[in-house]
Amino acid sequence: MTSKYDIFWICNLKQILALLEEAYAVGESGSLDVSEIKRYGNRENWSGTVVVSQQGHEKAGMAHARSLGNVILDQGLLEEFSGTKFRLSISKYLHLKARIETREGQNHDSR
Repeated sequence: MTSKYDIFWICNLKQILALLEEAYAVGESGSLDVSEIKRYGNRENWSGTVVVSQQGHEKAGMAHARSLGNVILDQGLLEEFSGTKFRLSISKYLHLKARIETREGQNHDSR
């Protein structure tokens, strides 16, 4: 099932891939302004997180974050990151960041 947010994420695939590549290289990416997503929905709270790997996504309670995970998987963005799990977070200020959650059994969670 598609989401009204899918088209937004698809239009930003190149930038999302760049975030994943940066996180893969150094552990955490810089941020990407995703404030244009507001055109696709009316939400009070835009914060959201999705954890995604080649096996699927988890921990995506908000529709726009779940959509991001689905688009990443459907578009094959994780093919070059075998064995890596990413956490993608959207801040309340609508900035998207990626970081390594785990890589081949190693936990990179700083909490």
